[in-house]
Amino acid sequence: WEDLLTVEGKGYAGPLLCLWGDKDPWVVPAYVDTLQKMRPDLALRWIDAGHCPHHEKPEDFNRHLSEWVSGLAARPADFPVFRQNRYRQLPVTISNIW
Repeated sequence: WEDLLTVEGKGYAGPLLCLWGDKDPWVVPAYVDTLQKMRPDLALRWIDAGHCPHHEKPEDFNRHLSEWVSGLAARPADFPVFRQNRYRQLPVTISNIW
């Protein structure tokens, strides 16, 4: 996660929303602490759901998402979005493909 979410010039540094099911049995809510340490600007919304809040509570999920996006649209885009290339680029040749 650190590779993707830190703000020290690596990974994605733009706005970040986390919609989390507070009854998720697999990715326990305690993981949110780790995310918030990496990204203190994280917007967190809890949903009364399990692992798939977008399926279990789509109305709540969509409401939170719409409100968050509307808030972004109302402010200037003053954030940088950094993305370092994490993969080695290879030239495409017939020998690479076959």
